[in-house]
Amino acid sequence: MPVVTPTNKLKLLRGVRLSVDDRYTIYWTSKAAQQSYFSSKAVHSENNLTYLYVGENTLEIDGCSEDYTDVNYMMFQNSQFGDRWYYAYITSIEFDSPESAVVKFELDYWQTYFFDLQNNACMVLREHVSDDAIGAHIKAEPVDTGFPVISNLVYDDIMEQPALILASSFDPTSEGYDDVEGGVYGGIYSGVKLTSYSMYDSSKIDDLNTVLKGAAANNKASGIVDLFVFPEAYFTTRNAPVSKEKSYPKYYGSFDGYTPHNNKLYVYPYNYMVLSTTNGVQKELRFELFGGDTCDFLFFGSPYNTPQIIAAPMNYNNTGATDTAVNLTESVVLEGFPHCCYNIDSFKAYIAQNGGSMAIGMLSNAFAIGAGAVGGVAGFGAVSAGISGMAGNVNNLLVQANKPPQTRGSASGGALAAYRRLDFMLYTLKCPREYAESIDEYFDVYGYEVDEVKVPNFTGRANVNYVKVAKSTLTGFIPSQYLTKMKSDLETGMWFWQNAENVGKFNLANGIV
Repeated sequence: MPVVTPTNKLKLLRGVRLSVDDRYTIYWTSKAAQQSYFSSKAVHSENNLTYLYVGENTLEIDGCSEDYTDVNYMMFQNSQFGDRWYYAYITSIEFDSPESAVVKFELDYWQTYFFDLQNNACMVLREHVSDDAIGAHIKAEPVDTGFPVISNLVYDDIMEQPALILASSFDPTSEGYDDVEGGVYGGIYSGVKLTSYSMYDSSKIDDLNTVLKGAAANNKASGIVDLFVFPEAYFTTRNAPVSKEKSYPKYYGSFDGYTPHNNKLYVYPYNYMVLSTTNGVQKELRFELFGGDTCDFLFFGSPYNTPQIIAAPMNYNNTGATDTAVNLTESVVLEGFPHCCYNIDSFKAYIAQNGGSMAIGMLSNAFAIGAGAVGGVAGFGAVSAGISGMAGNVNNLLVQANKPPQTRGSASGGALAAYRRLDFMLYTLKCPREYAESIDEYFDVYGYEVDEVKVPNFTGRANVNYVKVAKSTLTGFIPSQYLTKMKSDLETGMWFWQNAENVGKFNLANGIV
C-alpha cells in the first residue's frame, strides 16, 4: 500500500469581522478575491497536515493556547482531495499542553459554499432596493412617525378682494328697479339677479346703500332675496363658472435641518401635503401621486344658489388620464360665506306700499267732510266721520314715520371672512426630525418593505445589502444540512457586506452602485 504524504493546509486568522452569532456574510465577486483577503489575515499557518474532518469541529495545533488568544477565524484546505477552501469561526482555543492547543470551530457555510449557491426568485419581504427614486416604494413600514409638523403653509387668499353680492328680483342698475327674468349664470339657473359691490371700495358701498334705500322707496324691498359676501375673483354673470389653475411645489427638503439619504422618507406618511379649508374640511394628498413636477390644482366656484368654491387636484392618482384631468374624489369645498343684515327705511317702505290706498282714503274723507257741511245739522255725522278717518290716516303716517329702520337678512359666518381667512390652505406635513433620523437609520439597516416575487439583492449597494424572504428557494451543490441553514438565515434576515473591512458599519454611505 503506497504511503500518502499529507499536504493539507491550515491558516489561523486575526481581525476577521465575522462572528458565529451574527447573520453577516461578505459578498465576493471572485474566489481569488475571497482567498486573497482571508489569507492576508493569517497569523499562523501549518502545512502537510493529515485530513481535517469538518464534522468533528476540533483539531490540534502546535503551540500553547496563550499564543492564539486574538485569533477568531480560520481557513483550511484538504488539498489531497480538492482545491476547496473551508472557512470557519473559531469558537475557542483550549490548552492541551505547553506545546499544543485544541481549536474548536464552527463551519462558516456561507463563505465556504458562497460560489456554489444559486440565487433564485422568491417572495422577498425586505431588502435594500436597487431603485430608490422618490415614489418608487410606498408600502407601509412598521415604524412610528410621531406627530407631524406643519411647514410651507400657504393661503390661497381668495378673500383678498371680497365683494358684497346683492341677490334681487329687480335690476338695481335700472332707473325704475325693473323686474328681472331668470337665466343661467355661472353654469346654474337663477331666478334673481346678482350684483357685485366691492367691499373695499367706498363708492361701491355708497352705491349699495343707495340701492337699498331706492328699493324701499320703489316698493321693491321684498324683492331683496339675500345679501352675502363672496370673492370678487370668482363672481361672474356669464354662463360658465370661474375657474383658476394653481400650483404648489413638491417639498422634498430637510426635516428641520436633517437631510435623509433613504428617499422613502420623502413619501407618505413621512412627508406629504394637505389641501384644507380654514373651516375644517381637509384632504391628505401624497406628493408621489401627482403626475407632474408640481402639485397642480383647479379652483372653481359659483355664487348662485349655494355660494361655494371647490378645489381639486389635477393629474393626481389617475394613471392614464390627461395632465389636466381633475380628481374630484379628492376635492374640498369651501362654504360658509357670510350673509349680511341690511336696513330698510320703514316710512318710505310704508308710503311706497300704501301710498295709493292712503290717498284714496284721505280723498274720500275730504268728500265726506264737504258733503256733511252742506247738509247742515243732518250732515253732522258725516263731517264727524270724515274728520275721524282723516285723523286716523294722519296718525298712521306719524306712527310709521317714527318707526326705526327695519333690519332684514341674516348675519352668519363673519369671523373668518372679516379676518380674510375664509380660505383654502395648502401645507406640508413632515414627521419630526427625531423620528426622521430614527426611520432613516432603520432603513439603513433593514432596507424597505418589498413584498414582491423577485431575485433577492445580495449586492447592488456600496456598503451592505439586507435580504429577508418569506420562503427561500436557494439551490446549489451544497450539503443539505448547510443549504437548509442558509435558507433559514434568509428567512430570518441576512446582511451581505460588500467590503470585508466594513462589516458591521451601518453608518457608512450605502448608495446604489
